[in-house]
Amino acid sequence: MILRCYLEITNVCNLSCRFCPKTHRKPQSITAEQFDALTDKLRGEVQYLYLHLMGEPLLHAQLPQFVAMAREKVFLPIVTARCPRAGIGKALQDANFAPFSRGQR
Repeated sequence: MILRCYLEITNVCNLSCRFCPKTHRKPQSITAEQFDALTDKLRGEVQYLYLHLMGEPLLHAQLPQFVAMAREKVFLPIVTARCPRAGIGKALQDANFAPFSRGQR
């Protein structure tokens, strides 16, 4: 079993952190159907599912749904974000948040 997997749910970011190499790719986010298919393939192979890479996961409108889907499939979802927003909702209470940046906008 692989301990962790990083799944980029969006490459959209509204920050400008000094340590980030930036991306010039077309802004994209995965759909719930894509997330479901990818997590089906990873089920039983991965323990921790990190829902970020180059983008800001809190900008994805379906993040609460993705966390719930990951929990249902027995992943331990990790959301790494600059600063979790207040009032993110009950759906995200099962996710582990790891704030990572004091970057500038």
